[in-house]
Amino acid sequence: MEEVVYFELNNWFIGRDYPNEEPFVTWMRQDRFSDDKWLKENKLVCVKSFVDMSLNFCISASRQWIEENCPRLLSEDSMSYHVWSMQDGKTDIVVETKKYSDFIRPDAETSNFGHFLPYYEENFGLTIDTGEDYDLWNHEEDEI
Repeated sequence: MEEVVYFELNNWFIGRDYPNEEPFVTWMRQDRFSDDKWLKENKLVCVKSFVDMSLNFCISASRQWIEENCPRLLSEDSMSYHVWSMQDGKTDIVVETKKYSDFIRPDAETSNFGHFLPYYEENFGLTIDTGEDYDLWNHEEDEI
């Protein structure tokens, strides 16, 4: 049986919510995790959900796909990114660090903002989780 890796990304803040390196930067810029055809071609299972004003992606992939396309997710390497911090009325830029492995989830039952579908061929592609708050937003794919 093929080993499955579960990882979670969000398109809100580079570095904190998705790795600040290729191929993740391009994947997010090109909205690849919303592209059903690309997901199916890559044999990925992706559940997209709306979190406030961002998009969250719970992705189930074969370990082989991870090793070939984004192996640093499996490492304990760290990356740095910058955030704005405001304290005592002063604005500062703070350097934060995060491990690549922080995007990996230990199993299909663990996610920050969404849920994972099992890694089965019939699940390859995009599933949109509209969630409870979905009606608060005006999405162009909604019927009027």
